[in-house]
Amino acid sequence: MTERASNSKRSCIFCSATTDLSREHLLPDWLQGVFPNVDLVTHFRAIGRNDRHEWDARPFSERVRFVCVRCNNGWLSQLEAAVKPIMIPMLQHRPCVVDRRAQELLATWAFKTCLVFQTTQTGAPPIAPRLHYERLGRHPKPPSQVSVWLTSHYRARSDEVNSVYVQRPLGIRSSDARFAPEDDVAYMCFLAVSWVGFVVAGHAYATDSHIIYDGHLGDGLLRIWPEDRDFVQWPPDAMMDRDLVEVLALPEEGLSLVLRPSEQRRLA
Repeated sequence: MTERASNSKRSCIFCSATTDLSREHLLPDWLQGVFPNVDLVTHFRAIGRNDRHEWDARPFSERVRFVCVRCNNGWLSQLEAAVKPIMIPMLQHRPCVVDRRAQELLATWAFKTCLVFQTTQTGAPPIAPRLHYERLGRHPKPPSQVSVWLTSHYRARSDEVNSVYVQRPLGIRSSDARFAPEDDVAYMCFLAVSWVGFVVAGHAYATDSHIIYDGHLGDGLLRIWPEDRDFVQWPPDAMMDRDLVEVLALPEEGLSLVLRPSEQRRLA
């Protein structure tokens, strides 16, 4: 079995430091400045298949104690400062051109935030391998086993200020019938704040093969990691919502990673 990130609150999820853990916002508190006059926000979480919660609360007030002061005041703070001016126009639903550097920053922010959300689940460890946390802590960008898409969030049309997080195991297809992919080797997350959404998918095989998508929802997804275009135009032609997440997780219709048997070795 792949080692999973610890759900313990006694060590930093990114560097494993056991002292000076800070109590920080799950979603950054700078979002409160973007929506200063909102009293209540709808929060939706679906971390397990039978673990769905929806409630109204003050915007962006959830706090966790999973990260040490050094990480929080270092690379995490730098990441938030860099991504804030990129995301603010998008959160205000203003069309934007996202260049390569902005794509990398947005993908890193989405990946980081999804990893933190995974750590909040109770009764089970995160579905991302431990090495994904460690690599992000050492080199603040997604590893080669992760793909990220930028999208626009349909629910914001009726509820402009909201937050959604959904995670699912991800089906994997094999290029060889002799190879039966393991059930717990890949994951997918859908993260949305206001008008801005992300799909983050990763796998635990020790290969640089990327997760791809070529299904009918493609008009709503802009791949930003690994970036292959000098720029993307946001918002995309179509919108995504949490109700479509199940389609993306289907092994024959959704996101997929096609592997050969020789690529089956897991990350340590």
